[in-house]
Amino acid sequence: INSSTSIFIILFSPFFNPKDKIPLTQWLGVLLGFAGVAVIFWPDIMHTELTLHFFGMLAVLVMAVMYAISNQWARRFSAQVDVRANAFYQLLGSAVMMLIISLIFDKQLVLPAFGYKAVLGILYLAIFSTGLAILMNYWIIKHVGGVQSGAIVFISPLVAIVLDWIVLKQSLALNQLLGGVIILLAVVL
Repeated sequence: INSSTSIFIILFSPFFNPKDKIPLTQWLGVLLGFAGVAVIFWPDIMHTELTLHFFGMLAVLVMAVMYAISNQWARRFSAQVDVRANAFYQLLGSAVMMLIISLIFDKQLVLPAFGYKAVLGILYLAIFSTGLAILMNYWIIKHVGGVQSGAIVFISPLVAIVLDWIVLKQSLALNQLLGGVIILLAVVL
């Protein structure tokens, strides 16, 4: 469902950024990438009933729409806003919101004792998986385009499947192999 982000990005692009012309190859790439992810997760999609799992999937769909809007909004104002400032204010806003929510909903604010490995892990996630990733995303939005930056959502399931295969020794199903090939074709487009 997260992969629908690229579809929403490409659909919203004419409204937010009419000067960004989207060639047919990008449309095909987005549709192929979404199809590849759908092929990978088809068994899970077909067995979803109206349960909390369904509502979780609906929440992720709403997130994809919001992400697409923010992507196109960032593209629209990328010439006026520095990439670093954009990333800083996004992270600051997220941190403030999470602090407020945790103060409201957490029963007790008790910080556990962290060992040095946990602190190093948190620093790694904060610097590389969040900070640098957001900087690169805004740089791609500004210099390459919103649609191209949204294509990353197609790669995540593919990386997860490959890591499952390598690290956890999981066997690959036919739908995963076929979906992976379709995703790779989409990225090439």
